Amino acid sequence: RDKQTLAETVSKNTRIAFWSGILEESPEEIYVIDPNTWKFVLGNRAARKNTGYSMNRLTHMTPLELNPLLTVERFEKAVQNLMHNKPTFGKTNTQLQRADGSRYPVDITLHKVFNASPMIVAYVQDTTERAAAEIAAQDAHARLQAAIEALTDGFVYFDADERLVLSNSRYVELFSEQTAPLVKPGADFVDILRHAISEGYYAGTDGREEEFLQERLKAFRNPSGSSLVTLQDGRAFRVFEQRTPDGGCVGLRVDVTELNQARAQAEAANAAKSAFLANMSHEIRTPMNGILGLIQMISQTELDSSQREMVEAVHGSAEGLLSILNDILDLARIESGKET
Repeated sequence: RDKQTLAETVSKNTRIAFWSGILEESPEEIYVIDPNTWKFVLGNRAARKNTGYSMNRLTHMTPLELNPLLTVERFEKAVQNLMHNKPTFGKTNTQLQRADGSRYPVDITLHKVFNASPMIVAYVQDTTERAAAEIAAQDAHARLQAAIEALTDGFVYFDADERLVLSNSRYVELFSEQTAPLVKPGADFVDILRHAISEGYYAGTDGREEEFLQERLKAFRNPSGSSLVTLQDGRAFRVFEQRTPDGGCVGLRVDVTELNQARAQAEAANAAKSAFLANMSHEIRTPMNGILGLIQMISQTELDSSQREMVEAVHGSAEGLLSILNDILDLARIESGKET
């Protein structure tokens, strides 16, 4: 019996040594806690290294001393759940305090092991690098948002499912008071477009709302170059859209209202000029024809050689001027739409 007891003890100690060796070499912090005294029974090498506590010091401590954010009530509830209800207590994001007083963020998961003589095992993952990466990502996103917000043009980005991801205030301001509240992350492009059409936001859509919707969807889903969109209030926007590698769509809305108005004014002025010249063609040609007629009559009179040279020079210059006037007037008639 003594030999059998000794063999069982040796076997048990061997298993304990085996599992202790595995725990000791784990890169994650692992703590074994006595559920009755709440004191640490074991802290592996990673735990001791990161906290700065020795094994002897840890065995005199409880999780309340290592976790300054943990309360007695909270830990007691966790222990009771592990002992009588769930074998695993879900992951908790908190902080641990080192021997030097510094703190670091961690994720902790509690497990109950050994039903006969239960112990609590705490698996601790140091999330310092992850937290730093999250902060860096948030900073980068904030800088990107600030840069987009500073644009004088409307900026928008829809994901591959045509859901709004990001936009600046300039883009939201393009819409009416009724539609603007819909323009928020998660909104569907079709829903925004359909609502704007229904309230008569776009010019020239009366009676062809569904046709305009399909045209705009086609341009959005297969962007090529840019398109001009005119609103009911007279504003005009040049729409630039481009697909992203992940299947999304990034777009700019550039206000070209003033440019269009200036171009329209210039075209109107040019048309008025051309119309004026076309209408004046007869009045301009008549005097020139009179000059040429008089020169021809003078050339038929008795002239000396010097006078004849001067008359011929005047005649040639007059014909050249008439040819230029004819070209100018013909071009004006073409521009004014009065060519025959």
